[in-house]
Parts: sequence; C-alpha cells; structure tokens
Amino acid sequence: MIDYLLFEDAMKSEELKTRTKAFALRIIKLVENLPDNVAGKIIGRQIIRSGMSCGANYRAAYIAKSKKDFVNKLKIVKKELDETLYWFELIVEEIDTGKFITRINNQK
Repeated sequence: MIDYLLFEDAMKSEELKTRTKAFALRIIKLVENLPDNVAGKIIGRQIIRSGMSCGANYRAAYIAKSKKDFVNKLKIVKKELDETLYWFELIVEEIDTGKFITRINNQK
C-alpha cells in the first residue's frame, strides 16, 4: 500500500512538473502578444518573471532537502501564482482586450 501511495505521489509530481512547464510556455505566447507599448512591456516582464518561476520553484520544492524546505518552496510557488493572477487581471481590465484577444486567436 505504501509503495502504491509513493507511486501515486510521484505521478502527481510529474504531472505538476509537466503542467507548470506548459503554463510557462503559454505565458511566453501571451507576452509575445501583448501590445508593444510601455504598459505591455512592463506587464510582460512582470508576468514572465512571476508566471515562469512557478515551474522552476515547483521543481526546486520537489528536490527539497527537508519537509520545511519543501513547504517554504511551495509557499513561493503560491505567491508567484497569485502575483501572476494579478497581472492577468490587469490584462483583462486595463489593456485594450478587443485587439488583444484578436491577436491571441490569430496565433492559434
């Protein structure tokens, strides 16, 4: 039973590694489609930093040296995801979303 639980945890961990990497790649595509103005550049830099660090910090948590280290690294992941959400909210609320959405749809 313990071996199965360890296997199940390892599978969840691998899934999260894959998902956080996919999230980072989607962040890159999103930032490439932000308006080429001061706000777009600033938000782009911020969202690249916070959004892409989630996967890197999750991987660091996975190889943590102790439970305390693991928990602290996951807290960083949570903080970075929350910051990324903030930048997403700004994109939705403040940037000319009509043009932005059209540019994203044309990328598909």
